[in-house]
Amino acid sequence: MYPWRASGFGQRPEHLPPAVSDRPDLGVDGVDHQVEQLVLAGDVAVQPHRTDIQLGGHPVGLTWPPKPDVTLVGDAAHLMPPVGEGANMALLDGALLALALVAHPGDVPAAIREYEREMFQRTGDAARMSADLQELLMSPDAGRRMLEFFQPDGI
Repeated sequence: MYPWRASGFGQRPEHLPPAVSDRPDLGVDGVDHQVEQLVLAGDVAVQPHRTDIQLGGHPVGLTWPPKPDVTLVGDAAHLMPPVGEGANMALLDGALLALALVAHPGDVPAAIREYEREMFQRTGDAARMSADLQELLMSPDAGRRMLEFFQPDGI
């Protein structure tokens, strides 16, 4: 229950968006009524996305000359747009670097070479996908494109 209703004031503060009972249905075919009501129940006004904000990352395919005793993991190695892959890649970096160090006891340069060779390929693929997804999410028709993306025969 909304606090202004429970308090007996009866009037919703003007700065809040209309309540569910004040709103029409979304009118989207195929959306369950309960889901529709959940979306409409929010007390936060939806703000249009801003296309002037650039959420960047490292250039896709970034590599560096090998150093025998130092490497990078996570965002330091492969900063990418915040669309869900960066943290996954960072966790995998740590695990794969550890495995490479165990596989090459006493030979840190070999472990780093093995880790970086795999990491450059894996994170390059993820960075390309992240850049594509960011472009989709920041496009003026993002809603329509995301709906198409999640259709069985979508993008």
